[in-house]
Amino acid sequence: MKGPDKRLAQLQRIAGVMADRAMLPVAKATEQMHAIEARIAEIALHRARLSMATGDPSIAGTMLAQAERLRIRQAAALSELAAARVRLEMARKAAAQAVGRDQALGALIDKQAKAAEQKARRGPSA
Repeated sequence: MKGPDKRLAQLQRIAGVMADRAMLPVAKATEQMHAIEARIAEIALHRARLSMATGDPSIAGTMLAQAERLRIRQAAALSELAAARVRLEMARKAAAQAVGRDQALGALIDKQAKAAEQKARRGPSA
């Protein structure tokens, strides 16, 4: 590999490492978002179970009060989910530049390799 080609390959390796590091916050934000979604689903299921009819009015009142507390918790979790989605989108935008740089360098290396291959096929006189 010639000097400029070697330097370009080194740049592409560095860009790859930077892209991998830039994707870590995306993975973390995605994981957090999925955890919040699971918590919301769990709360919704619990609320649905509490909403089932019961014959005893005192138990029904207690269940209704608990369902209301769960509704408030679910609303808070939905708000938290919205914030997590914003964080995820911000992390994706931040990572996009690093990933794009890595892809562009990879494409440039591929283009140079194809040009060198075509030149080799044509022979030294071309």
